[in-house]
Amino acid sequence: MQINEAPVRAAVDRFCLILTVFLILWYCQDLVLTESVPFFRDLSTYFYPMRYSLFESYRSGNLPLWDRHMAMGFPLLADFQTGAFYPPHLFFLILSFFPAIRAIFVFHFVVAGAGAYCLCRSWNHSPYLSIVGALLFALGGTTVSLANLLNHFQTAVWLPWVILLWEKVLRNASLKHFLAFTLILAIQFLAGSPELFALAMALVMIDGIRVKRSYPNVSYRRVITVLFATNLLVLMLVMIQLLPTIELFLQSRRQQPIPPQEALHWSFKPI
Repeated sequence: MQINEAPVRAAVDRFCLILTVFLILWYCQDLVLTESVPFFRDLSTYFYPMRYSLFESYRSGNLPLWDRHMAMGFPLLADFQTGAFYPPHLFFLILSFFPAIRAIFVFHFVVAGAGAYCLCRSWNHSPYLSIVGALLFALGGTTVSLANLLNHFQTAVWLPWVILLWEKVLRNASLKHFLAFTLILAIQFLAGSPELFALAMALVMIDGIRVKRSYPNVSYRRVITVLFATNLLVLMLVMIQLLPTIELFLQSRRQQPIPPQEALHWSFKPI
């Protein structure tokens, strides 16, 4: 009698995925079981004040247009690093500030581990190697070192999911896979690091060439068309974040040096 391997594989994957999540939660035990919150480098002096302004805006039901806590006033919505429309920031609506911060950290470590496990399994690695790969990605030096730069950290953890759904849409160009890939790209874009998003797109293109060589039904035309179409749709979806940023860039004096007379005016005339 022939045994259907699909249910067995699915059961093994569920168990290994649960084990991976448990190990990540064990790593995050101080965040889960105590009131400990990371306070190092840019977190305490930059990201937490910014996130607190976002928290206040969410709780008051207002758009986070302006941050009154930083730099004598700061255009909060126009700054990508705020992540004003990043879906996981909805934790701020249901939890108080520091519990929400802890939940956001734990959530992103779990996202990184689960995504890396699923990606490794899609590459036909064994379950135990996939667990190792997931832990190396989620808890390795690169990801953990980004934890003090919340926008980069929140963007980086979605990379395995991006690659996983990218390869699925290339192998099986269905509307479901196309929309799933577009959605995950939009979430990664809104996480707050356009530079890491651009690097991810470069990696996606390189991975597309690899997939094309492995699957005869995948053509260079499909790789380029899918990547272009999804990014175009992503730009349309995230205009609510992109337009304020473009306006800030166009209205700012960043491209024009400040004359010495203006820069030194108040310093030399303190009264």
